[in-house]
Amino acid sequence: MEFGIDAIDYYLPNIALPIVSLAEKRDIIPAKLEKGLGLKYMGLADVNEDTASMAARKEKQQRNKLLLSKLRARGYSVTSIKGSYIENYGTPNAREVGESSFFVADLQDKGTLLNDLKKFGKEFDQDSILFGKAGSGGKLVGTNTCPDGYPGMGKEVRMGAAIFGKDGEFMSKVRGRPFIFSEDMETYGVAKYPSELRGPVMQSEKDWKDLDV
Repeated sequence: MEFGIDAIDYYLPNIALPIVSLAEKRDIIPAKLEKGLGLKYMGLADVNEDTASMAARKEKQQRNKLLLSKLRARGYSVTSIKGSYIENYGTPNAREVGESSFFVADLQDKGTLLNDLKKFGKEFDQDSILFGKAGSGGKLVGTNTCPDGYPGMGKEVRMGAAIFGKDGEFMSKVRGRPFIFSEDMETYGVAKYPSELRGPVMQSEKDWKDLDV
């Protein structure tokens, strides 16, 4: 029988304690930790972080990477943004969550964006996708069958025009439900040439479990 480590990874929590603060609370001379061990901060798991949530976060990053590749392989311009919205809106389980999102533009006017977004929304088990055309209002389209999902599989909710505020913020509302996108935006332009398409196409054909993040 052979055994060993098949794979190994690491995780960095979202919060950290300055090592000087730790030293003061433990009555340790800060220089022993800063100079002697070269420490600046100590990572701390948040109240909602454990081994399961850490693994789930990596899975989400892998799935997002696969989705980005599929969108780029289809010839769209994609902007990666940090967003927040109300999950399970209108139910006892409603809560505000932050999530990495993609702002997708059909710069080549191929006319296939809506169908592709619906397809990928279902494939990646998203509550909904938000679609709109330049100069007009948009619509929210449900793409999963989750009982608490809003607005529900195949249902559409009309929206007003987008509102752009300071610091690149994008905000709209559906019956008081906020969708807010801001900061950390990164844009991936349209891949026009074979050399540009090769990477996204090859990556889009992989299983998300095989993607490095």
